Parts: sequence; structure tokens; C-alpha cells
Amino acid sequence: MGKAKGSGGSAGLGNLKMKGENFYRDKAKLRYLNMLKSGKAVRDSDGKVIKAAPFQSSEAKIARIEPNRRWFGNTRVIGQKALEDFREQL
Repeated sequence: MGKAKGSGGSAGLGNLKMKGENFYRDKAKLRYLNMLKSGKAVRDSDGKVIKAAPFQSSEAKIARIEPNRRWFGNTRVIGQKALEDFREQL
């Protein structure tokens, strides 16, 4: 790359720039711009998507949310007799 430009102190390490490096756009910004330039979805006359854009996907991954103990901490349990009485009232 080249020599680093910046102050020699440890306080300036966050602002350290390499010579020749493009510091206006980071990796996330480049991915976003390439997504915008990659094209649009192809639609039919009804407006339905025939071919999705490269960044679009209709299939979703199977996700699992890990249970947390906080969700089940403040719960109340009802007895069978109370449940039967409630059903009879309905």
C-alpha cells in the first residue's frame, strides 16, 4: 500500500489513512452502490415480478429464535378445575 499518513500518537490511530486508499467509500458503501447499479426486477404487464433483481430473493431461510429465560419468568399457571369452570361459563 504505502506509508501511513497521520499523527504518530495513539490518539490518531482511528483516523489513520493509507496512501492510495479510497477513504470516502468503505466496503459497506461499495456493496450498497453496486446493489443500486445492478439493475431492477423484470415485471409483466400486470406488475408481477417475473425475474427478481440480483439483490432480491423470494425464498426465506428457516430461522429459529433462541428462547430466552426472561420470556417465561413472570407466568401464571391455572389449575384444571379453574379451567373447566371457565369453559363452562363460556
